[in-house]
Amino acid sequence: MANESDENDVYVIPPNFVEGDSILGGTVKLRNAIEACVLSFAIAFPIFKQSFSITTKIIIICFTVLPVGIFAVIGISGESLTQFIINFLYFIFNRRVLGKISQNKKAIKDCERQNVILTKLNLIKSKVLKSDKSNGILVRKQPILRGSVWIRGASQTANYLPIDKIDKGIIMTKDRRYIKIIEIAPINFLLRSSREQKNIIYSFVSYLKICPAKVQIKVLTRQADTNKHLRNIHEDILREKDEKCRELQIDYEKLVRRLGSREAITRRFFLIFEYEPFLSGARPKNDESEAAAQLETAARTARTYLAQCGNEVYAHDNEDEFIAETLYCLLNRKSSGTIGFPGRINETIKRYAENFGPGAVNDIPVAEFAAPKSIDFSHAKYVKMDGVYHAYMLIPSNGYKPRVLSGWTSLLVNAGIFSLQ
Repeated sequence: MANESDENDVYVIPPNFVEGDSILGGTVKLRNAIEACVLSFAIAFPIFKQSFSITTKIIIICFTVLPVGIFAVIGISGESLTQFIINFLYFIFNRRVLGKISQNKKAIKDCERQNVILTKLNLIKSKVLKSDKSNGILVRKQPILRGSVWIRGASQTANYLPIDKIDKGIIMTKDRRYIKIIEIAPINFLLRSSREQKNIIYSFVSYLKICPAKVQIKVLTRQADTNKHLRNIHEDILREKDEKCRELQIDYEKLVRRLGSREAITRRFFLIFEYEPFLSGARPKNDESEAAAQLETAARTARTYLAQCGNEVYAHDNEDEFIAETLYCLLNRKSSGTIGFPGRINETIKRYAENFGPGAVNDIPVAEFAAPKSIDFSHAKYVKMDGVYHAYMLIPSNGYKPRVLSGWTSLLVNAGIFSLQ
């Protein structure tokens, strides 16, 4: 990132490296070009076999082969034709609603099939499976080993989440990946002076040069709770004896109510990065202790560099509880606004104790505390999770201007609906 003008604070974002599977200077993907050639040949070959004149063949090719070739080169929504067809078929065959037994007969059959496979591999002792239609829980009489797909007593949504366990402030997924989450206190960049903004930008650029390759910035936005403040205002109004002061307080109460219903929001910022064994020279099989050491080093590095930007990384007494609570808030945008994480823990423990007995409380998977009650994957344009509709937008590397002003991502952050990665 280079400074172009001190007066206008214009910066140049360096372009990404040209992908290896592209031609013409990275403008056309090699896969799209191959598909265009194959389709064009498949259409043109039968045309040349016909007994038409050369002029007629050329006209037919211009109206058939040329549009198809151009369409194949462009692709659909940034994907090649074969990729789009494969993804479309994958969506058709996997569209489902998790969390409702009545609408998930396929999920139960998949669980039964998985149970038989694991039994043949001697990973479990029992293949007895039953379903509780009252709460949508798939149950085994015997718990299976950690790391397998289905867990005793876990709901469908909990089994769907790729979370195996949370230990030492690190998330270990079922496919043996290790992820670290830290929470960052934000600063108001636009209110800083021009010199302070430049120092912040250069400090952040310095961090980007040495930060992990796989990093994600997550912004969690929700409506601010102004009820406590409104109660205090109302109590002050009741105690106020001066009529004019009371009128001012009433107007202020109306202002807070109006802003609270429309514009008052709170934001939490998270930095997420993943363990990269190839950088540390570790064995191909991820080692948990090596992952914990590398991720802790990455967290300390982020804390040091972000402090130079004016940001503070929050410290938590219990990192495991912090990560579980963060996942709960991210996946349950609606429920987490009314039920706190301690309430979710008590609710889950009570449900397990009632359905499976007191001893089952020790077997509750950590994903159960964060999993939403239902996930709807039956629609192509959105996902409905915990009663909230989620849509996703992808901006390609060439989809934004390379010359930008300082703080150009503030519009995205202030929108409060984006996850940057």
